[in-house]
Amino acid sequence: GYLVGTILFASLIGLIVAMFGGLRPTRAAALGLAVGLAGVALLVMPSGGSGATAVDPLGALGRMLDTLHKAEPVAEALGDQRRLGRVLAHMTYCFWFMSDLDHALKSGQRALTVASGLGDLGLEVVSNVRLGQTYFLMGEYRRAIDGFRWTVNALKGELAFERFGAPWLPAAVCG
Repeated sequence: GYLVGTILFASLIGLIVAMFGGLRPTRAAALGLAVGLAGVALLVMPSGGSGATAVDPLGALGRMLDTLHKAEPVAEALGDQRRLGRVLAHMTYCFWFMSDLDHALKSGQRALTVASGLGDLGLEVVSNVRLGQTYFLMGEYRRAIDGFRWTVNALKGELAFERFGAPWLPAAVCG
């Protein structure tokens, strides 16, 4: 399973990188695929011994972060704020999980700024949760609570059961 996942992922990344070679309408689609695959990388990519840590025994977070670092300037060049926000939110998770809290804070704040500018509730929710988790680990509990409270207040009624692309319920994580 891992070998097949590794080969598939590497092939798709190669295709995406080849598509980035020129300014073509397909770049936006390629970027969306790259961002989605970065999330998959966390689950299917073994490290083969490189990049593994006690926190990330498969070493997948480093590869996921590398892909996101490549996607960030492409999203900026395309002027695609929604994808840029998603990239930044995913980066915040990676940095937070790796305990690189300074970078998690910076990318999380940028993601929230983008989300707020777009009025994208889902991206605002995910960004607030990630920032809240970062603030919590930094010992800034008041700021963590503020972000979590904002999320709970924003998710009333049926929205409390919405995942916004996350594998968890933000209202439950923050409540």
